[in-house]
Amino acid sequence: MRLRSLSVEDALQKICEETGGDTSGIPLVLERYRELHRNLLMTPAPEVTEVLEKLRADGFPLGLVTNCVSEEAKILEKSPFHRLFDCIIPSCRIGFLKPEEEIYRAACSALSVSPESCWFIGDGGSNELAGAKRLGMTTVHVTGFIPGEEQELGLLQNPDHTIRHVSQLCALLES
Repeated sequence: MRLRSLSVEDALQKICEETGGDTSGIPLVLERYRELHRNLLMTPAPEVTEVLEKLRADGFPLGLVTNCVSEEAKILEKSPFHRLFDCIIPSCRIGFLKPEEEIYRAACSALSVSPESCWFIGDGGSNELAGAKRLGMTTVHVTGFIPGEEQELGLLQNPDHTIRHVSQLCALLES
């Protein structure tokens, strides 16, 4: 529910209400949550930035589709990622989550492209590769960001391509 519309604070409040939990720790949890996500989103790995900049320079329209809460969407707007993508489609703003087809269609619409002409690159979380594949997108599973057992979940989605790191993407596109 929080990835569709609720803030983290509202989600925590709701959980505490439903379970009879203590709400006094919510401010500390929120601050730690925000700090963690600020650090993750404000400092992308240089090799990721390099690949995205090369793809943009080569004329590829780039979109970011993400299951995230409003706090993360606000951080993304101020992050280096904002300048690297032509559109950012956060689930909390459109009310759809990966792997629901509407979130992918929103990105295609924002980029003025058809799903069949898109490549969807992801780690396979949220069953995202299968969702993209159902629309006819070419899927690329990037395994280097996730532990082994989660890699298997991505592979079970039958991606079109599998690479260890996003730095391998340019070579894959050229082949």
